[in-house]
Amino acid sequence: MSHEQLLSSPARTDLGLVKDLFDATMLRLKTSMVKRCGGDVPLRPELPVVRPLEELLQPIDDYAIGAATPFTLTPGSLRGLVILDVPLVQRLVGLFLGEDPEITGPMALRRLTRLDLQMARWICEDVVEAMLGACSMADVPQGQVGAPQSNPRSVRGLPQSPSVIEVEIELGPEDMPYGRATVVLPAQAAGVLWPERRNPPAPRVSSPAQAVARVKNLSVPVVVELARRRLPMSKLQQMQPGDLLELGGLREATLQVGGKPLLLGEPGEQDGSRSIRIIRRIGPQGGRGTDR
Repeated sequence: MSHEQLLSSPARTDLGLVKDLFDATMLRLKTSMVKRCGGDVPLRPELPVVRPLEELLQPIDDYAIGAATPFTLTPGSLRGLVILDVPLVQRLVGLFLGEDPEITGPMALRRLTRLDLQMARWICEDVVEAMLGACSMADVPQGQVGAPQSNPRSVRGLPQSPSVIEVEIELGPEDMPYGRATVVLPAQAAGVLWPERRNPPAPRVSSPAQAVARVKNLSVPVVVELARRRLPMSKLQQMQPGDLLELGGLREATLQVGGKPLLLGEPGEQDGSRSIRIIRRIGPQGGRGTDR
């Protein structure tokens, strides 16, 4: 699907699908975080929202963005971003190096080192891998992660749409979280990560003969009606076992399909079994004189 065919902004239904996607992503990401940090790291994703990309590139303070790591989804070359704040990057590096996870209290924030940026790239790879692994699609797209940058405006390959989907994730214990990660998805990812937004295929047009051929082997219930009488309710209420109900001569029987008369037959017996010999068709396609 080309970029021209993809929608430029997500709809509410897309955001619900993004939430479902990230609920499944968190289960896979927790396993990766255990391997990175040597223990369980709680993950709490917030509801996805639509924001202008320009707002995301203007951090609230110097520590709101520690590392911005781009990723690309193929096919389609759709670009996304994973943003980690400074406290989160430093704490994850500390856990990776064996720091006591029970340590609480504020950290002395500093400029990110080469190891910090490497950790940011690993976390981005984990997020993208978990996100793609959570896609319930036959043809899952592939992800490629770029180099992290401390300044998001210097990232090569930013999302290409003015509005993006933002999913913030808080990591660590609720009473003392490590920090926050932000996953930025391009609006054009509709139809790649959640294929319900793809244009539905055009319905196949079949000829009347083909339509009839497809239903010829279907079984339908056939009702044989020997006679029909109208009785007052008072007589029906008085009827008892042993009473007789006159039906008249049983020379003909009507075969009904779907409540509509289709064939006229003659009741009889053959080889000890009750049977009906078809006399003629009486439906809309039958002629009055087509005896069989």
